[in-house]
Amino acid sequence: MENGCFLSHQVVEEKTLVTTILKYSPSNQVVLIINVYAPPQESRKKLVWSHLTNIALNWPGPLCFLGDFNSVCSPEERLRESIDHNSIVKFSEFICNASLMDQSLANDEFTWEGPFGKFSRIDRVLCNHCWVSLWTDAILQTVQTDKYDHKPIVFGKKLCNWGPKPFRLNNLWLANKGFMEFCESKWDSFQVIGWAAFKINKKLRMLKSEIKFQNTRVE
Repeated sequence: MENGCFLSHQVVEEKTLVTTILKYSPSNQVVLIINVYAPPQESRKKLVWSHLTNIALNWPGPLCFLGDFNSVCSPEERLRESIDHNSIVKFSEFICNASLMDQSLANDEFTWEGPFGKFSRIDRVLCNHCWVSLWTDAILQTVQTDKYDHKPIVFGKKLCNWGPKPFRLNNLWLANKGFMEFCESKWDSFQVIGWAAFKINKKLRMLKSEIKFQNTRVE
């Protein structure tokens, strides 16, 4: 296990917890990282919370739980979604009973984006005091992606500006004689207030939506 890791899989109610044990070289400490994918049913979550609490209270060193917990800590962590207050209470009790600390995100409020403008923070990182004291200057931030509905969470020592998501279009649009006129007309019609970089980023997003809408009309 020197400078390496040991992987195992634990199945709790047909859901898998991926366990990683590492030896952190600078301090020669053994750390435990468990990737969680919690079930949506509250009755099954209860078993997972109990299992994780038992692990947290019996692990002597730095510990980190991360992944999709399918739960939130407060109503503010859901937008345009139904709120299950009992689920919030049970999840918060689990974090407290396991003596874990919820690590905040430096650049975002939500980690999941669903249809019809739904947002929630069901992905998170929970650590014990030993972990936090080992990495006192750690910063968590999400990374924007077009490929997944969950945003990856990056662990680092400083906040990085990853820039806006790439703006893509099919080359066939450039062969359309009216395409450039269409873009110029739409661009001029967008009314956005803010600093220059924000206005450009916002207009590109709006233009992308207009092109998508135009494409559905053509099809």
